[in-house]
Amino acid sequence: MKQSFFIVTVFLLLIGCSSQQELASNTVQSAALLDYSVLQGQYENGVHDDPYIGLWRDLKANKTHFQKKVATVDTYVDLKMIDGETLQVQLCSEGQELDQMVLKGKADKFYFHINARANFIPIPFFLWSGENRTAIGNDMDGNLILLQGQYDWYYIFFLIESDDYEFIDATYPKYETDSIGTKILKPKTDLRF
Repeated sequence: MKQSFFIVTVFLLLIGCSSQQELASNTVQSAALLDYSVLQGQYENGVHDDPYIGLWRDLKANKTHFQKKVATVDTYVDLKMIDGETLQVQLCSEGQELDQMVLKGKADKFYFHINARANFIPIPFFLWSGENRTAIGNDMDGNLILLQGQYDWYYIFFLIESDDYEFIDATYPKYETDSIGTKILKPKTDLRF
């Protein structure tokens, strides 16, 4: 039993090490060099016609599994770098803050990698591991690129094994208003696999 637990633990650690590197290699988009002054700003929250899938939900997945539904219509997300390792995220609507969170992470040449949320539940005859990794950066036009890998794995009675990997590659345009505060509509792009 101890050997099985050791093997599973080493396996999970190896998956975690490789997934951060593979996250950026899975995208079809090219990112600009990371510049915190460009990364900071307001971005559209919604994608396509789904009123509940958006930037806020994708970023919130790094904090918790359980999320309340937040409408993406007429909302935007405001990103502010507090320091090189801390990102403040606010969900806003018409200038009013609806919710906020702080995400820790570290930067590389192109992306700010948010610290992974990992869960591991070792119950006799049942092992479950879930991991969420997210990286954000900007494309050449200043729009936000979000890369997210979600990995779930479980093992029952040492006989049944299952794993599931979902990769999200989405672009969120800047949230722009004109001089009198009217929202400027821009076309949205979203590539979800």
